[in-house]
Amino acid sequence: MHFADTETLLHSKNRSYLNYPRRGLIEDELDAGPRSTIHEGATVSGVVKDFAKIGANAVVAGSRLSYSSEVEPYAKVSDSDIGNSSIVLEGAEIDSSTVGNDSEIGVRSKIDHSRVGDAVLVGSWAILKNGSIVTDGASVATGETIPTNGVRISEHQTVV
Repeated sequence: MHFADTETLLHSKNRSYLNYPRRGLIEDELDAGPRSTIHEGATVSGVVKDFAKIGANAVVAGSRLSYSSEVEPYAKVSDSDIGNSSIVLEGAEIDSSTVGNDSEIGVRSKIDHSRVGDAVLVGSWAILKNGSIVTDGASVATGETIPTNGVRISEHQTVV
């Protein structure tokens, strides 16, 4: 695990010692891959797989970041699963949701108790309300709101 600007050690669940960034908080419940990166000021608990990155001042609470996923600075991810190679852009908020592989969550978007499939693009400032589903390959426009229990499907999919 790589930490930007490190100087302190902390006991953790799976390793005897972990470095953690100054002015950040790494919870005892953290299970982090040895090639993950957590930047200064981040607050992190949950599972962070290899090559995952957490930006400065981001909050990842009780969540799972899969292989090569990224949470940019000031983003908040709580009680959620983020798939392989997915990115949560700056200031986005994800709560109790699942984001599939190779998806992008736009700047300052909000996803609440929803499911986002693989290869999905959620535009900046978009909102997915409680129970929303965005299927594989679909996209949500910048500033768009998907209502409670709403569904967005890809134009390449057929609903039967």
